[in-house]
This record gives sequence, C-alpha cells and structure tokens, in this order.
Amino acid sequence: MNLENPNPGPSRALTGLVIVMGVLIIIGFAALVSVIISRHLRPEVATPLEVRRALLHVTGQSRITKIVPRANGDVIIEISGQNGDQRVAVWEPSSGRIAAELELVPTP
Repeated sequence: MNLENPNPGPSRALTGLVIVMGVLIIIGFAALVSVIISRHLRPEVATPLEVRRALLHVTGQSRITKIVPRANGDVIIEISGQNGDQRVAVWEPSSGRIAAELELVPTP
C-alpha cells in the first residue's frame, strides 16, 4: 500500500518567490521612510518669483468681471464698462505684457 501525501505543500520555487517578495517589500518601505525623513530634515526653499506687472487701461466705471487662467500660463481677463461695452485681455505673466486685447462694443 502506497501512502502518499495528497497535499504535498508549496513548491520550493513558490517559497523562494514569497521570500524574495518579502525582502523587496522591506527594501521599498525602508527607501520610502528614508526619503520622507530626508525631505523633512532638508525642506526645499522656494525661490522668490520675479514680479511682473502689466498695465491694463480701463475707464472710470469699468470692472473686472472674470479672470480665467489658461493651461499655457496666460490669464484671460474680462472687463465690463458701464455703457455695456466689454473688453477681453490676454495677459502673459511670464513676460509681464498684455498679449492681446479684444474690445466688444454693442451695436445700436
């Protein structure tokens, strides 16, 4: 009578892979902790930004109704006047200039 074990257990290859995975998890965790500690001990100092100004001429009762930042860094500014006229300006903060200006005047 042959008495074989019906469940021989995990193979050696599987056991080896589990051990390697455990070691990799420990190494990854140690690397993560060391990066967190090093960033905490040496915080990055923000470099001061250069301030750029642009002059946008408006009339007496004009007001800014909308400011929309664009993905390329430009800022679109919508200005409404008291006579119903509107202006749209595109400001480039990187150069500090008004790149384009569109005036919308209502027709009578």
